Amino acid sequence: RMPSHTPPIAPVGPWGRVALETRPDEAVVLERVRLRPRIMGGVGRVEVEASLRRGAGFACEDDEAFWLEIEGEATRLALTEDEVGRTTLRGEATIARVEAWWPQSHLAPGQYPRRYAVSLVRTQGTNREEVELEPVAFRSIERGASARFALRLNGEPIFCRGTCWTPLDSLALRSDDGKLRRALEQALDAGINMLRIAGTGVYEQDAFYRLCDELGILVWQDFMFSTFDYPTEDDLFRANVEAEVDDFLDRVEGRACLAVLCGSSEGQQQPAMLGLAESERASSFFDSWLPTRCAERRPDVPYWPSTPSGGELPFHTNVGTTHYFGVGGYRRPLDDVRLARPAFATECLAFANLSGTIGPDPSRADRVPRDRGADWDFLDVTRHYRDLLFGPCGRGSESEEIAVDRAEGSAELRATSSSVMETTQAWLRDATADCGGALVLMHRDPWSCAGWGVIAADGRPKSAWYGLARAWAPLAVAILDDGLNGLRVRIQNDRPSVVSGMLEVCLVRLDGTVIESQSRPLRVPPRRAFVTSVDRWLGGFVDSSYAYRFGPPGFDVAVARFRPDGGECENDGAWDPVGLEAVHLPVARGRLPAEELGLTARWCDGGQGAEPATRVLVIETDRFAQIVSIDGGLGVPGDNFFHLVPGHPRRVVLRSDADGGANAGPLRVRALNGMETVELGLEEHPG
Repeated sequence: RMPSHTPPIAPVGPWGRVALETRPDEAVVLERVRLRPRIMGGVGRVEVEASLRRGAGFACEDDEAFWLEIEGEATRLALTEDEVGRTTLRGEATIARVEAWWPQSHLAPGQYPRRYAVSLVRTQGTNREEVELEPVAFRSIERGASARFALRLNGEPIFCRGTCWTPLDSLALRSDDGKLRRALEQALDAGINMLRIAGTGVYEQDAFYRLCDELGILVWQDFMFSTFDYPTEDDLFRANVEAEVDDFLDRVEGRACLAVLCGSSEGQQQPAMLGLAESERASSFFDSWLPTRCAERRPDVPYWPSTPSGGELPFHTNVGTTHYFGVGGYRRPLDDVRLARPAFATECLAFANLSGTIGPDPSRADRVPRDRGADWDFLDVTRHYRDLLFGPCGRGSESEEIAVDRAEGSAELRATSSSVMETTQAWLRDATADCGGALVLMHRDPWSCAGWGVIAADGRPKSAWYGLARAWAPLAVAILDDGLNGLRVRIQNDRPSVVSGMLEVCLVRLDGTVIESQSRPLRVPPRRAFVTSVDRWLGGFVDSSYAYRFGPPGFDVAVARFRPDGGECENDGAWDPVGLEAVHLPVARGRLPAEELGLTARWCDGGQGAEPATRVLVIETDRFAQIVSIDGGLGVPGDNFFHLVPGHPRRVVLRSDADGGANAGPLRVRALNGMETVELGLEEHPG
């Protein structure tokens, strides 16, 4: 029901699945189980409360006993019965030296979070009946002490990065487990460690939270309250929403993925923007009842009253949580993010992101997101930053804008989304930003459109996705422009082990001539960063940011590459750097003049152990290629929309598109400043 944001579909009918169950008289039915795992000093504890109902024909013997069994260790449960035949079981199990649950971004590559198998066991004489329950995981999560919102997971600070999740099916509002798993695994490929369920949407299905537990993804959970005046003093309405809250808390009891329970989306911002005083914005439901109920049911999960909130005004950015659209909807300069210093952005970077097949067709203007009453839409936002990055190129009227965008295949607009997302998120992740997290609005478009989603409605990544993946990789290299302090190289290691390798920093001309270069070995501690200035690494002043301008620039591009020891980063002579290479082309250069680059692309063998549906592409160039794009229906690229430096071929893995959505035609490789387009078909593939 949000015009221009979603299809005009009004959800009606029963919510969720409906089932009819028949139970024999002699049955014992497990009606409810509550497991509350917690960790204290490395010791895991699990509280259990379960209720079961016995049929009228059930015969109970004196030697009946119930047990909670965790990884083979059994704890006997206390048993009480009431007059209507319901039995309640209670107890607590203890496990020494448990392994803490972490999101996959903070685990070794290919590793999943540690979870412990749990069963409820009934014994009677020699008979044994066992019901397998959901696995449990142990983790601690808490808010930092600073007014700048941040989370500490298992005692460690964590930068939360991800998107605002949207249902995969905007009509059914639920998906089968297979599609849901593939979508969440795709999120992990981009380095995402948190997804937000926003108060403008719906509570997700049980499988979503189960998979987030299993795969290792934190969940910021809004309750489904947003920008309305809710009549919480009305008894019937109050009873309804209290039941809604309790039902949801029942469903996520014990889920390790749950990181924050948040009262509403923009529930404080809207009245504050309307000029209401703080006392007029008060609500006994949101200020008292809801946080109290959350503390009773999930004391291990921090509660936050609303997002945004926390500052002198709820929407101020440098305290609490914010919906940061300075870079984005408000069309502020790119360095506004450094001025606003968002403490924790639960929404940010809203752009009209185009896919390879969706252009700004005027017949689809109703599908471009637009704030109600605004005389601009979010395609205007993307165009604004395109002009900032690449120059206006003589564009004029709306029809002329559309004609140019179509003629260029929306190349600049797609490059804009990727570049702005990568640059902004790389800075927000930096320690100097003191930012606890940044969640992009939004994850996936609800229909085919130039929408906020960084994933298209058919499940294929848009250009923005690739910029985010490089900025968010668990092991990532970034080059940051610190103005008069020069360029700075940062290697972020979120993994649990030391990473050793070789860091190469070089200054390069567009023709590939290396002006200066220095390679040295280094070690990056676990869950820490290595930082150095380009000047220090190269051994002297080189005006790396070209801030002093004592003469013409001495180089065109700065490059930082990190090659981990023993890493399988090269194949067929090509460099496969997802997250391990950063290329800095100053914004002042704009769009480079079009020329023949000597851009080539070829297939190569995927190597031993490659999946059968995997294809590998090697791309190289004779001259610097500005933002290389790969389009076509022969697979989903593992990296895209990247700069390519001469002398360093790029190896790109293309995976099969499991959910369909492949475009017809050959694979096309081109660069923003290139005059050539390379086309490849399957007939050239060695397999």
